[in-house]
Amino acid sequence: MLTDDSTPAEVTLYYLEDAVRSLAQPAGIKQQLFAENPLAGGEMAVDFDAWYVHAVRDGYLADWAPEQCRALEKIDHLLTGMTALQDIELWTSEALATSPAWATVRAAAQDGLSTLQWSLDLPESVQNKTIVLVEPQK
Repeated sequence: MLTDDSTPAEVTLYYLEDAVRSLAQPAGIKQQLFAENPLAGGEMAVDFDAWYVHAVRDGYLADWAPEQCRALEKIDHLLTGMTALQDIELWTSEALATSPAWATVRAAAQDGLSTLQWSLDLPESVQNKTIVLVEPQK
């Protein structure tokens, strides 16, 4: 939890974790979290990129273990690759549920959370939103 005394590094890493947690959520949860944005995937990618670039640029990851840095690099690489395709359809709410690329990003984000020992819980920035959890049909 952030306080008035939080350092810039603490703030950056807090929001970076939050961005990774958003990317790690199942498609249905992501769609609810970003229901007001038809380009929900784009919003999550921009959020991750903003905090990741800031953390790297300011050296906040300099003393991290190589596998921790690689976990974030993998997410960044996947999102950068999707951006390079210049396909607006990849960034829609529908694509979050149907695109194999988003399944790969979700898995990388979940692996990243595990590697970084960050929580798999809903992102802090959206915990006040109402999320309806439904058990998958078998």
